[in-house]
Amino acid sequence: MDIKTLIDRVSTAIRAGERVQIFSDFDDTLCHSGNDPLRAKIDRNALVGIRSLINHTNVSFTMITGRSATNMLARLPVSKTKPPFHIMGSHGTELMRAGGTVIEKLPLPSGADYIIEQFNKVAGALGALTPGLIAHYKHGCVNIDARNMVDTNPQVRAAILAEARGAFEVILQSPHHPVVNGEKIFVIHSDTEHDVTVLSEVFNKGYAIDNADYVDRNALTIFMGDSLSPGGNDRAAALLVSNAEKFPQGVVVQVRNGRAPDIRRTATDGGADIILNHPSETGLFLLHAARAAKAKPTL
Repeated sequence: MDIKTLIDRVSTAIRAGERVQIFSDFDDTLCHSGNDPLRAKIDRNALVGIRSLINHTNVSFTMITGRSATNMLARLPVSKTKPPFHIMGSHGTELMRAGGTVIEKLPLPSGADYIIEQFNKVAGALGALTPGLIAHYKHGCVNIDARNMVDTNPQVRAAILAEARGAFEVILQSPHHPVVNGEKIFVIHSDTEHDVTVLSEVFNKGYAIDNADYVDRNALTIFMGDSLSPGGNDRAAALLVSNAEKFPQGVVVQVRNGRAPDIRRTATDGGADIILNHPSETGLFLLHAARAAKAKPTL
């Protein structure tokens, strides 16, 4: 499938009154965050396209991101109290519905309570041993916050975080660790904006989509993300949407952003139906799909 075919498919479905639902990552998918997530802004074409698409009552759009729902709202030129589309924040631990004002929490997956208990033990021990290091559980993940360390030497801080990763890696090998859509729920990444390293999560984006009550499994379902390789935080969602038994009309779009490896769709490991090279191409896809949905079909 190429992008023109997908635009035709989306616009035809919308004009026919069929359900279309789009799930999209934010950083490096709808914007180019680079090394400065503080300045990340949604691609203008993407925003115009999304606004136009959700004017159709048979279309839903969900922003699914590692950022918190509150942080995500601050990055968007939309209502800060009633967003026009759904936002799944903190990798799916939070849900703010379109037009809603409440941030809901999804229930924990099976096995997560054991992992949280073990994480908290290690986090507490690390916090006790290292003055100035804050280790805490929040929104389904353990955060190691090194901002307030007495010794702010970056090398020392990096060494402590590496030691913490090693401790958590042992827990991750536990047979009790939850698996969702064939993937262990495990992400390690750094949040540059808050100088916080998230060592592990008990949620992933696939779990969030799979358990959201507004999802229509028979709809034309599109997931767009940039990290589809093993260990990538969009991979579980891509595997879910590419599962024909769960989403018969699932389409996965990968935004390579000049660095992500190509993950071609196979029967065994899921992957991308379409590969784009930059977030600006994602914006153009949404914009052209919106325009095509408005256009009268040619006879």
